Amino acid sequence: MRPPLLALASLLLPPLAGCPVDPPSLADDGDCGSWVSASEAAALDGERLSELSGLAASHRYPDVLWAINDQGHAPIVVAVDRDGEARGSFSLPGIDAVDWEDLAVGPCPEGAGTCSCLYVADTGDNERQRDTGRILRFPEPALPDEGSAEGVATGVESLWFSYPGDRHDAEALLVGPATGEIVVVTKAQAGADTVVYAFADALPGPTTEDAPTVLQEVARLDLEAVDGLDSPRITAGDVSPRCLRALLATDEDLLLYDLSAADGLGPAFIGSPLRLGLDAGASVEGATFALDGASILVAGESEQPSLWEARCASFTSSGDASPDPLVVCGAG
Repeated sequence: MRPPLLALASLLLPPLAGCPVDPPSLADDGDCGSWVSASEAAALDGERLSELSGLAASHRYPDVLWAINDQGHAPIVVAVDRDGEARGSFSLPGIDAVDWEDLAVGPCPEGAGTCSCLYVADTGDNERQRDTGRILRFPEPALPDEGSAEGVATGVESLWFSYPGDRHDAEALLVGPATGEIVVVTKAQAGADTVVYAFADALPGPTTEDAPTVLQEVARLDLEAVDGLDSPRITAGDVSPRCLRALLATDEDLLLYDLSAADGLGPAFIGSPLRLGLDAGASVEGATFALDGASILVAGESEQPSLWEARCASFTSSGDASPDPLVVCGAG
């Protein structure tokens, strides 16, 4: 057993302002008084996830996680349960997986026929040679009650984009669970700021590679100024189910941002984060909040990836019993 990933840290969260909750209709976040050391929860499916690069908790299927592989692998999304067992594998035919780096679950546009969509970030660019990046959006595939499914993802849309200035390598994608806001966070080189970019519109429509959407810069982060942070290079991100907090990950640390005073996802990162230190061998490539908001799940990119879970030590439920809009959304 590897040593614990997270050191004890305190986090108090006021009510949400950055994402709409009127009517309150999201999964639970509650309030967390402190996070405790993480432990290894499961060994993931190494046959299908040999170089994991993104992780996201399903809203449609409790205790199911979606994952993707990094550059050089087939364009597939993989479903596993919290015990690491395979639940499904779905290919995206006709899609060139240039450099898939992160994964998120968010709302579908009207007419998709379901509430929750998967968002795949084809945004990696180690050599800064790509003029465009792409977010792939498609309805969350259906899974059987038992066993594992093999299939093809349907309704895939391409959200091509470019940056307003220099090219960037980016490994973190965040999608607002209620609004469909899309935020891309760069993996900054040494001495450079981490830049937060956003699509101008929530739930943006598909675009082509020849006419990409130009993202808007919404924040710059001097992560080298964060006390105790070992590396400022962001490798993953997520938004909590009630959008009360945002998560950015590096190889060895998790950064939690309070969204209570933010008007949208992008400006939320202007404040100072709470740092949760990881052990030096973690090499985190995927990070996601569990649906109850009371734990964080992380995984690396080794050939036999492990799933780690850090739980909140003193969690108080919000008491909100209204439905999750990624499960019950009416007619889109």
